[in-house]
Amino acid sequence: ITGSMVMTRAARICLALTCAASAHAYQPQAGKVSMRRAASYPSSPKLMTTVVFKPSNKEIEIEGGSKLSLAAYRAGVPIAFSCKTGTCSTCAVKMNGRRVLTCITNVPKRGKVTVTTP
Repeated sequence: ITGSMVMTRAARICLALTCAASAHAYQPQAGKVSMRRAASYPSSPKLMTTVVFKPSNKEIEIEGGSKLSLAAYRAGVPIAFSCKTGTCSTCAVKMNGRRVLTCITNVPKRGKVTVTTP
């Protein structure tokens, strides 16, 4: 917030609730606002997938189920895109020999895949 901006009371409350929501669960009770710590459950082990990008031979390990476009971004592999919804086919690549669109394709839950970029 810059010095010239004035934050309203409602905006401050909204900001406080938004910041607190990451560590607490919002529990409204009879007109009162109370914050209670969210239950922590043991997390299941993450299933990782190895993605190899050809012809650059860049390899990255990413959580299974992530978008293929995210894997390409994290590996530093430039893939052209336009719509981000799979309608324009600009981001088409081959994953294990099959043509897929990186913006809508998820990597498998585990294992290793080879992605050939144009």
